[in-house]
Amino acid sequence: MPTLTPDQAQEITRQVIEGLRHSAYDRTVELRRDYLTILSGHDYERFLTRFIRREEDDEYKQRLQLTHQNLSSTSSPLVKKFGQISRIQDIKKGLNFSGTTERDQRDLQDVLNDFGGENSSSRGSLDDYLSVHYDLVSLYDPNAFLVLDFAPFDASRGERARPYAILFEAPSVLNYRYTRGRLDFLVLSILVAYTGVEGERRYATDYLCLTGQYTYRYFEYGDGRQDLPGIYEVFELNNERKYFVATYVLNIDEVQAVRLGYMPDAQTGNSSNVSPLFHAALEQFKELLDLKSKNDLVTSLHAYPRRYEYAPACPGETDPVTGTSRGCNDGKVPILGTTCKKCHGTGYLSHTSEQDVLRRPMPDDEDKIMDLSKLSFTEKPDLETVQGFDEKIQNLIVQIYQTVFSSDSQVRPSGPRPDQPQTATEYVVSRDDQNNTLLPFADQKSAVYKSIVRLLIKLMNISGTVETLYEFPRDLKLSGLSQLYADLKAARDAGAPDFEIEQILDDIARKRYEADPTALERYFIKKQHVPYFAQTLDAFEFFDSTGRIPQTLAVLRANVDVIFGELEIESPTFYDLPYTERDRLVMAKVDKLMAMLPRPVEMSIGA
Repeated sequence: MPTLTPDQAQEITRQVIEGLRHSAYDRTVELRRDYLTILSGHDYERFLTRFIRREEDDEYKQRLQLTHQNLSSTSSPLVKKFGQISRIQDIKKGLNFSGTTERDQRDLQDVLNDFGGENSSSRGSLDDYLSVHYDLVSLYDPNAFLVLDFAPFDASRGERARPYAILFEAPSVLNYRYTRGRLDFLVLSILVAYTGVEGERRYATDYLCLTGQYTYRYFEYGDGRQDLPGIYEVFELNNERKYFVATYVLNIDEVQAVRLGYMPDAQTGNSSNVSPLFHAALEQFKELLDLKSKNDLVTSLHAYPRRYEYAPACPGETDPVTGTSRGCNDGKVPILGTTCKKCHGTGYLSHTSEQDVLRRPMPDDEDKIMDLSKLSFTEKPDLETVQGFDEKIQNLIVQIYQTVFSSDSQVRPSGPRPDQPQTATEYVVSRDDQNNTLLPFADQKSAVYKSIVRLLIKLMNISGTVETLYEFPRDLKLSGLSQLYADLKAARDAGAPDFEIEQILDDIARKRYEADPTALERYFIKKQHVPYFAQTLDAFEFFDSTGRIPQTLAVLRANVDVIFGELEIESPTFYDLPYTERDRLVMAKVDKLMAMLPRPVEMSIGA
């Protein structure tokens, strides 16, 4: 990796202060803005298209007011699907120490178990931290960096660094360079708020340049700022802004930062990344919001019943002094010109409540009597247009799911009529396509985790060597319980071998006990003692009737719940015992049950 000299690092930072940005900067910021709009709905107006020949300014503003953005509700299930990788239980993880002291091991484990980050509202392990800052942030800002920092410490007193993470999103990532996959340098901006000399709220922009061996921070000078360094150099930009430059020596051989994303952006020559969730379907998300906006407009302005009626003219309000009618002229009181209180300016009498009665004079001629049922008519709305929009919206949502999971066949119909799906909610994603899409996402999380641990080891000056294990299974097993039970039934109906059925049963147990690791551990321990575990009781009894199963195993299999239920009560530490001791206790229960079975009756013929 090319090593920057201090002069080169300073020059790069000063060019950034003067306005230089990495070549993909505008692209990364714009993509982050688009992805956040899809995720949260904020700033959705940018996604709406306006046909100027048919839509004036006032009409377009009206459409904005009537639009209810629905991108966040569409993206939410997809975001949750990606977030399921943090719920996978059979991740292989651990640390293999070689040549390290006990204190090294203890201190590193302490930092990993209480990792946290700047501005983090909750404490937890590095796993917990990445469950938020990788599982979510990498979806809307794949060009964000996690930077490790630490508070001052006194090495002469035996203290050592306790690093924590700071998240820098794309707008704050101003310049960087990679060489053969290694980060050469990283220049970032930090917005700092402080109180001015007169008590006013003021802001300054600081700049960080990370090179691994050194970190340079350019503190923007401001009257009243209290966190300026005591030892510094001065850099002035065009006699307008002054910076105090502080140099921190780290003496590590790589930049203490990790980028979250992993999918290269071809438009920037692979120098930046795109979202594994939102990018492929970006234009479809934009089309969805525009289509939904037009649907909201049609629904609000046209999809409502219209009422027409014949009504008698308003006689006018009554004069409180004379008790006579003042008259009404198209909703106005004659001479006064005020709005008639009788009809509220309509000029006609109409029903306003169930107590109102409109009376009309009886005609002298019976032939002139009007059919009162024809006085009022309600025109029902034409819903075909609205329904057409609804169908287009549902079809587009399905297309988005298809695009995200990169398969023409990954969305399949489900429900009572698999051949005639009705809505996008009747589609489920196949396990293989989930796995193919989410496995690279999980692998990148593994890479981020191991990179952070590697940087922690260097910043904490851990002796010896430490190998980090953090690997996801090749089959992520993200199916729900209903699908797993369907897989189990299909496997049994197809006559699948027992080992395949056992794998599905294990997956069901992992899903059922994902919030109870103790119960899951007991499940696997119990499984070690139960023969013919994968067979249903009916299948086992049929097999037993052939006389090919030893009686002890048959009794154990048929009474497994009774045996383990009694052992859990009689021996609370049963599941903590070694296998041989557990097996002895189990078989003792089996022998006791066998002694209770009726003995076969022997009969002799001709005696």
